[in-house]
Amino acid sequence: MPLFMKSKSRIKTGLGIAISIVCLWLTFRQVSLVELATVLKLTDWKFILLGVGSLAIGYLLRIWRWAILLRTDGSNIRTISCAAPFLGSITLNNVLPFRTGDFVRALIFPKAMGIARTEATASLLLERLTDLLALLIGLGVGLFLNTAIQLPVWLKTSVIYLSLCTGGGLVLLMLGGHKIHQWLFALQQYWNRHHYHRLAIIFSIGVNFTSKLIQMTRLHIVFPILIISMFVWLAEAGLFWFFMKSLHLSVSTFSLALFVMTIATLATLVPSSPGYIGSFHFAVAFAVTLFGIEPAQAASLALLTHLGVWLPTTLAGGMALLHQPSLFDGITVRS
Repeated sequence: MPLFMKSKSRIKTGLGIAISIVCLWLTFRQVSLVELATVLKLTDWKFILLGVGSLAIGYLLRIWRWAILLRTDGSNIRTISCAAPFLGSITLNNVLPFRTGDFVRALIFPKAMGIARTEATASLLLERLTDLLALLIGLGVGLFLNTAIQLPVWLKTSVIYLSLCTGGGLVLLMLGGHKIHQWLFALQQYWNRHHYHRLAIIFSIGVNFTSKLIQMTRLHIVFPILIISMFVWLAEAGLFWFFMKSLHLSVSTFSLALFVMTIATLATLVPSSPGYIGSFHFAVAFAVTLFGIEPAQAASLALLTHLGVWLPTTLAGGMALLHQPSLFDGITVRS
C-alpha cells in the first residue's frame, strides 16, 4: 500500500476513535457509575429477550430481501445461501473499521456464492438506498406521532437533505439507469476502438454494474423491497421498545422507540470506531433526553441497546463465518 494511502487510513482511524471518545464523554459525563448500576439492576430481562427476538426477525427479513435482489437476474440462489455471507458481513462491520463487511460482501463473498461482484455491489447499493429512505420515513412518522418534540435546526436540515438525496438517487436509478448504461457502453466501445483496452475494461465493469441495477430498480422490484425495508426497521424499533420497557422508562411508546432507533441508526453514518461505539450511544441518550428521560436511564438505554444490537449480530455472523470459511475463497481471485 502506498505511503499516502497508509497515512490517510491512519488519519481516518484516528478521527473515528477521537469522535467515539468525545461522544462517550458527552453521553456519560453527567452519570455516575453508582447511578448507572442502580438503573441496570432493575432491568426486566424478559423484555431484553423479546427485544433480541424482534431484532432477529428484522435480520431474517434483511436476508430474504437480499435474496430477492440477487434473484432479479433469473438466478435460483436460495435465501438460506445468503444467510452466512450476510451475517458474516455484519460481524466484519461490527469489529473492523470503514464498513469492511460491506466491501467483503460485495467483492469477496460473491465467488463462493456463485454470483457476480457487480451483482452483489448493485444489491448492496439498493439496500442502502431503500434502508435510508425507510429510516427517513420512520423518522417522519416518529416526529408526527410525537408532536411535542422540537428537533434542532441542524438536525432538521440534515434530514431534509438526506431525504432529497436518497429519494432523488433512487428515482435517478429507476428513470435514468438505461441512459447511464448506454453512455457507459458507448464509452467502452470508443476506448476499444482506439485500443485503450484498460480503460475499456473499466467501463465494461460500469456497463455490467448498471445492467444489474436496471434489473433491480424496476418498479415491481423496488416497491416490495422498500416495504420489506420498512418492516426491517420496525422490527429493529421493536428492540428499542422492549429495552425501554425493560428499564421501566416513564415514556416507552413504540413511536418514541421508532424515533430513537432512527436517530441512533443515522448516527452510525458519522465516522467512529468499529461497532459505532460512542456515536450510537450519544444518539440514543440525546434522543430520549428530549422526552425528559433522566441521564442515568438514558445512558443505561444507550448501553443496553448498543449491546443488544451489536452482540447477537456479531456472534451470529462469527459462527456463520466459522461454519463456512469457504466464503473467503474470493480473496485469491484476481479481477
